[in-house]
Amino acid sequence: MSRGSPRPSSPEPEAPAGQRSGSPAAYDVVRVREPVPEHGLEAGDEGTVVEVFAEPEGYLVDFSYEPGFDGDPLPVYSLTADQIEVVPRPRGRPSRQS
Repeated sequence: MSRGSPRPSSPEPEAPAGQRSGSPAAYDVVRVREPVPEHGLEAGDEGTVVEVFAEPEGYLVDFSYEPGFDGDPLPVYSLTADQIEVVPRPRGRPSRQS
């Protein structure tokens, strides 16, 4: 798959209940919607967006911490918006425990 030019990043408006709407942004954690056999990805695998491309729209996603990718020297794959979804994260600061 050919790579396009990086999309400039801009802050997104706050979304209610800790969920963002819209397209994934750099450093978002995303989940694979359906299996992507050409990359060995299963539905539910999670990775981190490391690059966003505008034309054609796409995302480089790093799956280096997923089980089974330990031996892969570069587990970063180019995926489209319909192949991934942003994993909602709670808003706010995590509580510190002593």
